[in-house]
Amino acid sequence: MRIDFRARVRPPSPGFVGPLAAALVLAASAAPAEPQDPGSQRSVLHGVYTEAQADRGKETFEAECSTCHFHDEFQGTIWTARWSGRSAGDALEHIRATMPVDRPASLTRQQYTDLIAYIFRLNEYPVGDDDLSPEPEELGRILIERPEGPRR
Repeated sequence: MRIDFRARVRPPSPGFVGPLAAALVLAASAAPAEPQDPGSQRSVLHGVYTEAQADRGKETFEAECSTCHFHDEFQGTIWTARWSGRSAGDALEHIRATMPVDRPASLTRQQYTDLIAYIFRLNEYPVGDDDLSPEPEELGRILIERPEGPRR
């Protein structure tokens, strides 16, 4: 009996995951960041961004990301399962280091932070009273957790 171990290549399907989403999945499977002092951490479940900030993130997504990505690549159980236990800073730094694919780190820290806020809204995390800070130390204290309730 002979076993063929060569990779099978399939055309993209309706559930196709684009390069950014695939990169996020790969990065999330890496070792988590250094643990933070539990007293200094906040959770995305407690409103860490504003509606206005998520709106700015959506505008940035449409201008900078939508030629290669769909909104639904960044929402739902696959995304939250991959990033749960990681920080908002981990997500931002990964996106910043890899996107846009032809010019990584070309957006402002605020634009990347607004994109993270938009992803949080896509995943139905609650809105808060203050914008998500672009400061690395602050983002590193915000823990991504699975949302409560039924998921799609």
